[in-house]
Amino acid sequence: VLKVESILPENQVILTVGIGMVLANLATIIFQSDYRQTPVSYGTKAWYLRDYWAGSPVDISLSMPWTVSFTMALLITGGLWFFLTKTDTGKSIRATAQDLDAAQLMGVNVQRMRVITFGLGSSLVGAAGCLFIPIYYIYPDIGGQFTLISFVITILGGLGSTVGAIIGGLILGLFESLTATYIGMGWAPVGRFVIFVAALIFIPGGVASLLRSRKLGK
Repeated sequence: VLKVESILPENQVILTVGIGMVLANLATIIFQSDYRQTPVSYGTKAWYLRDYWAGSPVDISLSMPWTVSFTMALLITGGLWFFLTKTDTGKSIRATAQDLDAAQLMGVNVQRMRVITFGLGSSLVGAAGCLFIPIYYIYPDIGGQFTLISFVITILGGLGSTVGAIIGGLILGLFESLTATYIGMGWAPVGRFVIFVAALIFIPGGVASLLRSRKLGK
């Protein structure tokens, strides 16, 4: 991590993509490219509203794997927000990301913050993988599609904003669901790119920029 920090950011991105491709191909060689699934005890279960409300006027069911993953994702996101905004280490990480030179002048150990950030990011990716296992079939190249979705959410929500990322994810999910429902399932990925281009044109700073503008306006 520390050896890579001295090169240009663009080269860092290219290097990261290259390492990802190498790891995916190594996984293909070792585990083959077959689709696999890790069974869990609650994988096929669901919660039904009628089980808790006998006179319910509507019959609503919630997939247990999706509900558990969503709940855990909310808890992890809340913990990340608290860590970045309320702890000294989190504030140091944000300061390093916003202005490297100023953070160094204030006594922040920039190298240590970068190592912590790398470890934290890797841990979050691992946690996301664990939450995906009960829902999706897994294969070596599965990370590509979620990397693209994450990229769109980051642009839509705004760089460096946890709240913006949450709002961006909700907007993208709702837009894709509406596209799949009223146009067709095959058009859902197209809707993803449409909202991505629209965000770049109309709100290049993402939802976070709108929130900051509103806050400053007050």
